[in-house]
Amino acid sequence: MGQVDRLGRWYAALGPLIAMHARIADGLSDLRDPKGIGHPFWASAAATLALGSTAALVFGLISAAL
Repeated sequence: MGQVDRLGRWYAALGPLIAMHARIADGLSDLRDPKGIGHPFWASAAATLALGSTAALVFGLISAAL
């Protein structure tokens, strides 16, 4: 069976970056309210910040290596 995020979307139907964002935001939402529905804005913002900082770090490492 497939898995569904807190907003009711199938992970398999999402793009890889959006699915990763949804999984991170769902995981962060569980820290405060494990039985809540939907992920709050702060969890979505933190997931975006985590993905953006990881992308910037990888970009920086690759550009430093070249």
